[in-house]
Amino acid sequence: MNNILKNCVTPLSRVIPTALAIALVGSVAAAEMTLSADPETVPLTREGTVTINGTGFEPGSEIFMLLATNDGLESDVAEYLEPPLTVGSDGTVSTTLSYGAFVRRKLLDENTYAVSVTDGGYNILASTDVNFE
Repeated sequence: MNNILKNCVTPLSRVIPTALAIALVGSVAAAEMTLSADPETVPLTREGTVTINGTGFEPGSEIFMLLATNDGLESDVAEYLEPPLTVGSDGTVSTTLSYGAFVRRKLLDENTYAVSVTDGGYNILASTDVNFE
């Protein structure tokens, strides 16, 4: 085999473990992001709020919050968050979601709905359920 070609070919025995390690590191990082609702069960009222807390996010990253609704869609809830959703320098997020507008528009009913944090491409990074009663 030509010496130049021989030096350019990487044995599969090194490529596969490296690719596997990269995939595992990526999935471990994603698995570290968590989201929770406080309280987990909330009243279905027009004045209702729920606090959403999260950990493990990339400090300074741009994230968005979505609320699943009974029409099968997910709505960006940025205008219903106080304070606005940001990732702290320690990778945490904490905000309060006022969901009354969704109750008024009959987009929520007595059921469990997902609240998710996404990246800029709306890929879900972490999710939690909120029970509406």
